[in-house]
Amino acid sequence: MHFGEHVPSNYRDWRVTNSDLYRAFAWQLIDHGVMLEPDSREPWFLCEAHAQGDQVDRVVSAFTGALDAALEARAHSR
Repeated sequence: MHFGEHVPSNYRDWRVTNSDLYRAFAWQLIDHGVMLEPDSREPWFLCEAHAQGDQVDRVVSAFTGALDAALEARAHSR
């Protein structure tokens, strides 16, 4: 997952993504109960527990809340 105009295919491409926004988003996800590595160069994995019932809905809701919070914090820091 990256925030930028293009999907990075190498380190130089990754360097121009918005890693500050990703890091803020990742920490917000952790605060919302979704554990992931806050480094955008690391892959994401879903565990089997997320395939059951409302777990996926909870993760999607956390994703939305985390992105909104990260974008709001970013807007206030300018």
